[in-house]
Amino acid sequence: VLDVFTEERNSTIGASFVFKKIELNDQVIRLNLWDTAGQEKYYSLVPMYYRNTNCLILVYDITNKKSFMDVKDKWYKDLNKHLDLNSVVIGLIGNKSDMEDERQVTKKEALDFAKDKNLIFQEVSAKTNDNIDTFFSNIIEKTLEMFENNPELINTPFSIKNNSNQKSCCY
Repeated sequence: VLDVFTEERNSTIGASFVFKKIELNDQVIRLNLWDTAGQEKYYSLVPMYYRNTNCLILVYDITNKKSFMDVKDKWYKDLNKHLDLNSVVIGLIGNKSDMEDERQVTKKEALDFAKDKNLIFQEVSAKTNDNIDTFFSNIIEKTLEMFENNPELINTPFSIKNNSNQKSCCY
C-alpha cells in the first residue's frame, strides 16, 4: 500500500491505519485504510471498523489454503451478517502472486468465489508491488460507480443490518 515492502513485517495487532493517495482520471483520491488483525482473538473487534466505509477488501494468501477458506467461510459471511452488501463495494485480493511455486489456492477457485459474490478480484504481490495500484484503481472506480447509481449513499454511511432487537447504534 505504501510502496514499501519489508520482509520482516510483524502481524497486525488489533488494527493499523494508513493513508494512500491514488491518481485516477486526473483526480487525486485519498484512501483511509484500516488493516484489521485476522487472528481469532481480535475477531470481535473487527465489526466496529465496518462503520462509515465505502469499500472493504478481503485478503488471503495464495500459498495458504486456510487463509482463503477463512475469507470465504468466516470473513465474508461476517460481512453479510452485519452489512447491507448493496451499499458497500467489496474487493478480494490474493496476495503473494510472486510465489507461484507455493500456490495452494487456484486463481480459478478465487475468481469463481469473487464472481459468485460480485467481488472485485485481483491477485497481487506486496513484495514486488505487482497489481497493487491496478486493484486500488478498480475498486475506486467501482465505488464511484456505486455512488453514481445510488447518490443517496454519498452522504449516508452504509447501513448496518439489525439482526436483533438491539436499540443502540453499536454492537
